[in-house]
Amino acid sequence: MDNVDLTLYDGLIEEELENETWKVCLTIVVPHQAFDEELVIGFSKAVLLGHRKSIVSVSLETLLSEAKLYGTAVAKKARGAPKFTEICDVIKNRSETNQPFPAALLALLIKFHLIRIRNQGQQQKSKEPGRVATVRQKKKNPKRPTSSQSELEPPSAKEPSKMRKHGDEPDVDKETDDERNNGITQYILLTGFYDPKIIEELISVGVSVHNIIKISVAEEAALKHLVQRKLQEKTSLLPVGQVAEAEKVAECQRTEKQKALNRFWEKLEEELDFQFASGRLRDVVALNYIVRPQMLPDSLSDEQAVVDCGKVIYDELLAIIYDLVDFRRQWQNYLAHIKLFAIPRLPESQRRPSRDPADTSRQSNSGASKAKNSIVDDDFVEMSTYNCILKDYALENIQPELILHAILEQVVESESIEEKVVERLLSMPEKAVKHISVTVKSLLFEDQQLQVRHCRSSTWKTNF
Repeated sequence: MDNVDLTLYDGLIEEELENETWKVCLTIVVPHQAFDEELVIGFSKAVLLGHRKSIVSVSLETLLSEAKLYGTAVAKKARGAPKFTEICDVIKNRSETNQPFPAALLALLIKFHLIRIRNQGQQQKSKEPGRVATVRQKKKNPKRPTSSQSELEPPSAKEPSKMRKHGDEPDVDKETDDERNNGITQYILLTGFYDPKIIEELISVGVSVHNIIKISVAEEAALKHLVQRKLQEKTSLLPVGQVAEAEKVAECQRTEKQKALNRFWEKLEEELDFQFASGRLRDVVALNYIVRPQMLPDSLSDEQAVVDCGKVIYDELLAIIYDLVDFRRQWQNYLAHIKLFAIPRLPESQRRPSRDPADTSRQSNSGASKAKNSIVDDDFVEMSTYNCILKDYALENIQPELILHAILEQVVESESIEEKVVERLLSMPEKAVKHISVTVKSLLFEDQQLQVRHCRSSTWKTNF
């Protein structure tokens, strides 16, 4: 990928996307296999129906068309032209010369589009008529108002009834009012972006990525059959001599797309695993959505059937996205109110026990105090394994279970080291040790004294 001089777009990079009145939730929707792209297409068409005002689907083709529109001199001079159109010039030139689009430029183009959506939404909101102002009039006859007075009276604040008469069918073409009041102003659904670097580039230019959704199907054979049948129906309209060439081109395109998707998911999973504890992708949620076989349309050539399938996917995914927004808000609230205390390290000067005579007398009378002071006598506590386990985790990700696991691993490691040291010390032959023990015992005790009492009532003769 060729390098891009981002200093030319400092204004666009430094522009704050979100503010107090406009919050965005960005979700990237990517198919698992090349055949699954048909499901994403149906999903995008369902979003474009506009049943929900706050949900917007943005595809790569849409952004390229927008860049061609605002990349002309006429569009820049037009009244109300958006800012930062210099990014459109670069994208337009690369598109005309068939040059690839680096992820950094695509991220800037996405931010340009989001800023334009934000500005348009705020302008429309400012132009919305407020409540009807009260018209002051001279009341000639308050008991019997004139017709002119009744016409100027403000309308009733009571909203019209949303109830339907018995037998009336609901109007599905109207807006769907299931949006949650969770602080998000706009939901953006990105489709058609298969560059694994796009997520990090978006975050680097100030666009937060909330979710990455992988769409796949439970029965791949059924979807492949539908895709192949659609291709056959499409090629049947061509002359006989062009059918083989059209099928070959479609197969090559599908192979290239499959390679791009494999590369995308492979690189993304590596980055998510690597940046799980810290990094730009630590707050990005990745999940899999599996389309059930009964949700598939009977034919991919039937436009309405594809849109109906996309509606089902759309409704289910949106409920998941709403829940993820709530979970994110709870997590951010947890981080905002968590209090972490650093445990101070004991200085070297304070690690040795006190030499006070009173303390010495207490130590001789209490076994617990002896054990306590024996711990203090240690000048060094081995914590390398414990620190190695926890060093890659952020403080807010460290749970009590993880701390206990690290402690147990450290104890096991310390005991294994001690066993190795003991084995090295016992390098003397076992027969020699027994001979020395017998000799020492015979010098210290008589035969009658070798019989000792142990463990309450059990008595045995010691064997050395």
